[in-house]
Amino acid sequence: MKSLILLFSILSLLYYNTHVYAESNTLKMESKSLNVELRVPSPIETEEEIRIDVRFVEKNSNKTQVHVDYIIYIEDENNNEIFRTVLTHTNEGELTLPYVFFNRGSYIVGVEIYGINFIPIEKEYVEFSINVIPEFPLGVVGVFASIIIISIFIARKRFMYQI
Repeated sequence: MKSLILLFSILSLLYYNTHVYAESNTLKMESKSLNVELRVPSPIETEEEIRIDVRFVEKNSNKTQVHVDYIIYIEDENNNEIFRTVLTHTNEGELTLPYVFFNRGSYIVGVEIYGINFIPIEKEYVEFSINVIPEFPLGVVGVFASIIIISIFIARKRFMYQI
């Protein structure tokens, strides 16, 4: 009986750990003229499309800064640029960028700002560091599978000796 409780406890932990998708991280950085917020899901997994949400915020307030000209880029851990938008304008001051990371590791998401309220400015930029990891490494799955198999064998042996 104790083995079954242990087994269900482990399985419930596995279920919980593999189904936490709703959490997100909001990262904030300041440039000279405005603040930038970046929201990404947590955890970020390889080969799954995610949404990178960017919000431009007025300095010294929490109001969204409208009419921003920007470029977004992504660099891998070797500083190789793997993605770059063209110079783009947002009317609302918020945007969503769908993206798929194919490899795990550390990445930089950079935002370059070129204009605010239709007025060109000298380029400003902020960079956010994010990590892409597999949600459940195979080694962990192997350990849990071994624990489950051992628990079943122990439960069966105890059951056989009780008969």
